[in-house]
Amino acid sequence: MKSLSIQFLVIIVLLYVSLEVTETRAATVKRQSVTCYNRGSKCFLKYVKCPVECPKVQSSDPNAKGCFLDCYSPKCEAVCRNRKPNCDGPGAACYDPRFIGGDGIVFYFHGKSNEHFSLISDTNLQINARFIGLRPAGRTRDYTWIQSLGLMFGSHTFTLEAKKAEKWDNEVDHLQFSYDGKTLIIPEGHSSEWNSPEKDLKVERTSIKNSVTVTIPEVAEMAVNVVPVTEEDDKIHNYQIPSDDSFAHLEVQFRFLSLSSKVDGVLGRTYQPDFKNPAKPGVAMPVVGGEDKAEADMVRIELWWIGRVLVLLQLIPGILGWGKDGHYAVCKIAEGYLTEDALAAVKLLLPEYAEGDLASVCSWADEIKHNYHWHWTGPLHYVDTPDFRCNYEYCRDCHDSYGHKDVCVTGAIYNYTMQLMSGYTDSNSEMKYNLTEALMFLAHFIGDVHQPLHVSFTGDEGGNTIIVRWYRRKTNLHHVWDNMIIESALKTFYGSDLAIMIQAIQRNITDGWSNDISSWENCTNDHTVCPDPYASESINLACKFAYRNAAPGSTLGDDYFLSRLPIVEKRLAQGGIRLAATLNRIFVTQLSFSQAI
Repeated sequence: MKSLSIQFLVIIVLLYVSLEVTETRAATVKRQSVTCYNRGSKCFLKYVKCPVECPKVQSSDPNAKGCFLDCYSPKCEAVCRNRKPNCDGPGAACYDPRFIGGDGIVFYFHGKSNEHFSLISDTNLQINARFIGLRPAGRTRDYTWIQSLGLMFGSHTFTLEAKKAEKWDNEVDHLQFSYDGKTLIIPEGHSSEWNSPEKDLKVERTSIKNSVTVTIPEVAEMAVNVVPVTEEDDKIHNYQIPSDDSFAHLEVQFRFLSLSSKVDGVLGRTYQPDFKNPAKPGVAMPVVGGEDKAEADMVRIELWWIGRVLVLLQLIPGILGWGKDGHYAVCKIAEGYLTEDALAAVKLLLPEYAEGDLASVCSWADEIKHNYHWHWTGPLHYVDTPDFRCNYEYCRDCHDSYGHKDVCVTGAIYNYTMQLMSGYTDSNSEMKYNLTEALMFLAHFIGDVHQPLHVSFTGDEGGNTIIVRWYRRKTNLHHVWDNMIIESALKTFYGSDLAIMIQAIQRNITDGWSNDISSWENCTNDHTVCPDPYASESINLACKFAYRNAAPGSTLGDDYFLSRLPIVEKRLAQGGIRLAATLNRIFVTQLSFSQAI
C-alpha cells in the first residue's frame, strides 16, 4: 500500500513538472503583435498580441495555424487560422469547381474546358480563371477544374498556374508564377516569400511546395493549393481521367477586403449587397452557369495579360479599324474640342440609345458591317497602296478590289462630310440622307484613317496576312495595331482604365502637343475636311514603324511595344482633334441646322 502511495506521488510530481515546463516554454515563445493600416478598421494602428496557441503570423511548422487579425471584423481580436485554403469556407473555389459565395451559399459553375472566365470584376481588381477539363463519352458537358488564375490590379498583372503533370509527384513543385508578364521564381521552402518592387503584392509559400498565399494589401488575399484529380475522385465521379494527365489544378480560397457594391463575376456577384443567389441552399447540387450560359461569364479572350501567359489565341482576321477602345478614345477626345453649336448638333443627330454620347457609337460602323445588308461598307474602312512605295495618292489608290473609284476610307470621309453639309445647308434638297448614319460613319472613318495599317500595302492586306506573335500570343500585324498595343498599354500603364488613358492623352494634347493643335486642325484652301494628308501620314508611319522589325513569324515584345505606343497615342490624339475640327466646320450654326432637320 505504501509503494502505491509513493508511485502516485511520483506521478503527480512528474505531471506538475511537465506542466511547468510547458508553461515556461510557452512563456519564452515571443508572441507577435499585429495591427491594421486601413483607416476604416476598428483595429487601425492598434497592436494586438497573437494568441499563445499561434504566437506568430508565420509558423515554422507548415501544418500549424498562424496568427491572423481580421481588420474588418467588429472585434479587434487576433485569432488562429489555417493558412491553406478551406474548401468549405466562404470565398472557396475547389474541386470541379465548387464555389462558396460571399453569401455562404454553395454552388457549382460549369464552364468550358480551355476557356477563361471572370471570377471577380471590380474597379480595382480583376481575377480571371482558366478552366481545364474533359468530356467523357455520353456526357453533355465538360468536367472542369481551375488550372490558372490571372490578377490585374493597379497597373500590374500577376498569374499563377498549375503546371501540367502526366503523373503527380508530391516531391515536385507544380506551381508557376509571372509578374507583369515576366516569369517569377519563388524559392521552394516553407515561408519563402517574394514581394513586388512597389510592395503591392506578396507571395508566400505556406508549405515547401505547391501551396502559397497571395496578398494584395488592403484589397484581397488568396490561399492556393495545387492538387491532382486523385484516383479515388476519379472512381467516385467517373471522370475517366486519362493515364497521361493528372489534371493538376488549383484549390483556392479568396478573402476580399475592399470590394465595391457593383462587383461582378462568377464569384464576385455573390458579394453584392442585394445579390439573390439562384443556387438555393439545401439543393443537392446547385448549379450556376453552364455551357448555355458560359459566354455571359467568359472574360474577353482579347485580354493581353492572360493571353501572354496562359493561352495562344486563334487568329482574328479582318479589318476592324482601331478596336473599340481606340475608336472610343478618338471620339471622347473629339467631344472635348467641339464648339457649343457643333456639340448641340451632334446630340440632335445621335440615336436615342447613345444618350448624347458620341463616343458610345464610335464603333457602330464596325459592328454593322458583318450584317448582310451592310457588307458594301467593308472597303470603306481602309485604303490599299502599292507595295513598298510608302506613299498615297487619292486618284491612284482610292478604289475597291473591283476598281470602283472613290470606294475607300478617304472617299468615305469626303462622302459623309458632304452628306452632313448638304443636310445642314439645304433643307429643301430633293436628295435626303440619313444624317445620323452619316455622322456615325464619319466619326468612325476619321478614326480609321489615322490607324497606320489602314493605309498600307495591298499585298499583305494591311498587315492581315503577316502572322506574328505578340509576346506569346499568335496573331497578325494588323490586329496588333488595331487592338493589342492599346490593350497592353491599358493593362501596363493605366490600370485597365480607358478613361485614365484618355486623360493622359488629353494632358499631352494640352501640354506636349499644344503647339501642334492648330496645324492638326487646319485644312488647306479652307476645305471642310482633308483626309488625304491624314492618309499620307499613316502610310509613312506604317513604313517607318508598323512594318519595321515585324517580319512574318517574328515575335513582337517590349521593344516593339514601347517604341510604337507613342505613335499610337499621338494618332488617337490627332484623330480626335481632327474629328472635332471637321464637325465644327460642318455645324457652324446649330440653330439653322436644327431647323433643317
